Amino acid sequence: MKRNIFTLIFCAGFFQISMAQPRFGFEILSSRLKTENNGHLVGGASTFYYYEIDRELDPTTYSFTAGAYYILHERHLLKLRIGRHRNGRILDLRAYDDIGSTYTYSGADNPYQYFVLAPSYTYRLLNKKFIIPLEIGLQMNESVQKHEIGFVGVDLYNFDMAMSAGLQYRIANYFIIGLHGKYIHYLSEYQWGIERGTFKPRQYGMELSLMYEL
Repeated sequence: MKRNIFTLIFCAGFFQISMAQPRFGFEILSSRLKTENNGHLVGGASTFYYYEIDRELDPTTYSFTAGAYYILHERHLLKLRIGRHRNGRILDLRAYDDIGSTYTYSGADNPYQYFVLAPSYTYRLLNKKFIIPLEIGLQMNESVQKHEIGFVGVDLYNFDMAMSAGLQYRIANYFIIGLHGKYIHYLSEYQWGIERGTFKPRQYGMELSLMYEL
């Protein structure tokens, strides 16, 4: 009996989505996120030196994405965005070169920048002009920096899961503005193969959005 009820609910929802008139929209987002490391960086080496990490600090970075979305139904959106994504570490470390010299760095900034491709699904709770979006998606990151920049290198490709929820307001028939809380969790370790320790970033913060629906 329960199985039949669930099947009926699923079929009714699918029929409602499939019968709706499909529409499209465009979206731009800007986010401010704090980066933490769910792993621990120990040290590493390059061509001319090796280093030991004494402490990690959490930087705040900014990202920007833009893209289009497909409105399956007023409550269901499929999105695809591209843009620039950033994270990083701030490190206290000691570096040693081949001739025996020692260098101490405090608060060394290691920012990482990526080209990001981000497909996602959004479910919207609607109340007149107010919208509560619940979004989950995948972020595929390609590093746009060389391994030699900074101390800790990162792999060329990395993957994250991204989730967000917030409040949006429809200011006109076609325009929607919003503010969201966002959380990004690593799906793969970021550190380059020669590094000791792990860089497993998780980020959280706020995101502003502007949407235009056709």
